[in-house]
Amino acid sequence: MKVPRALKWLFCVLLAIVILPVIAIGAGWLYYTEPWYDHDLVERLPDLPYLPNRIAHDDTASIATLFPRGMPWTKAEAFLRRNGFSCSEQSAGSEQVKFTCVRKPHEFSIICTDPTYTIYFSVVGGAIADIQEQSWKDCTVVD
Repeated sequence: MKVPRALKWLFCVLLAIVILPVIAIGAGWLYYTEPWYDHDLVERLPDLPYLPNRIAHDDTASIATLFPRGMPWTKAEAFLRRNGFSCSEQSAGSEQVKFTCVRKPHEFSIICTDPTYTIYFSVVGGAIADIQEQSWKDCTVVD
């Protein structure tokens, strides 16, 4: 028995109507949840308030136990990478090397940008000597 051509087209259209939204929802979920990263570090940071004009928050105390002084930089960098942070060397002194590590996880917000988490490290002799963390969101004030 032969299936009419119009029925085949109708089947393809219905299939597209069902499959395209499923693909879009799945892609959106992947974009916002980033399941390929551990979220241990970002979850330890406090939720950022919705404040205007990029007001930074110092959240060093909430992550200081994860990066104690004397911790080997290689271990800290591996942990940061697993959590989606990218690190770059900012300056190298005679003994001290400074690194800046940044992560911008995705959030759904109409008035705010995605949060930005920045961690500054001072490394001496391959070990962490000092750490500072700042986070912020840029938000538009709606009158």
